[in-house]
Amino acid sequence: MIEPQDPAHFTTIYLVLNLQESDLKKIIKSAIYLEQKHITTVVYNLLCGLKYLHSSNIVHRDLKPANVLVNEDCSIQIADFGLSRSLNGVVS
Repeated sequence: MIEPQDPAHFTTIYLVLNLQESDLKKIIKSAIYLEQKHITTVVYNLLCGLKYLHSSNIVHRDLKPANVLVNEDCSIQIADFGLSRSLNGVVS
């Protein structure tokens, strides 16, 4: 995260992520054959990422294959938090 120049009055947060090789949309549309262990690993890592976000009271609101970045080792990063919202202060 890039620290704002004026921490008391900032309106935008920039996150700089590592370069990922592809996204889930490109992998699904390509001719690449994924074995069951690859699919299981990607889904597990995605669910772990979502659990972390939700435990931090963050809702992504735009989760789709193009926003799930994937590396060759099946590690993932969830991207594009433009529509995300914090649930802090919301009473259920």
